[in-house]
Amino acid sequence: MSSGELVFLVIEESLSMLAGDLKPNRLTFVKGGLPPLVGGLLSREMHTLVGMVGFYKHAYVIVYPTDDRGLLLDGVERLEARGEAAASGDALQLAFLAASPFAREGYSVRLVLFTDGDSNAGVPLRLVGDNLALNRVRVDVVGVGRLSSKDRGLLKSIASETGGKFIHLTGGDVRVRLGQLLE
Repeated sequence: MSSGELVFLVIEESLSMLAGDLKPNRLTFVKGGLPPLVGGLLSREMHTLVGMVGFYKHAYVIVYPTDDRGLLLDGVERLEARGEAAASGDALQLAFLAASPFAREGYSVRLVLFTDGDSNAGVPLRLVGDNLALNRVRVDVVGVGRLSSKDRGLLKSIASETGGKFIHLTGGDVRVRLGQLLE
């Protein structure tokens, strides 16, 4: 029996997230949808803890797993473009490692990757995706802005192979689109 669900939001903070194909830029667009997503996750009947990892060339924990909405919203506010490159594989790996103690306590683990697709640093995303699939970790992938066909294919594949959803944000109401992650 599951104690609940642990969800790590894994959010790209590379300089490419400042591109203006989503207004005013990709990162700000995503940040606008995160408070309702966090609120929705925490208000479910199932006990849910949410953590947050940011990444560019480096990956780091922004908020360790908690059910404190205020702490999570402070984490959202701290998101900013931090540097060159994007190590999405490293970020997913860090989230998985930070989630592991909770999985041993009976929580199911889900990672939600927000990226504009160009993973060009660290451990290859494909290798980490394969490992997460083997460990039965669900990965939902949110593609942000314009994606190359190669990146889109890889991101969709990782979501599919781990039992997750793929959502491609290209405009519209980000809150409605991210609400699909609550279904």
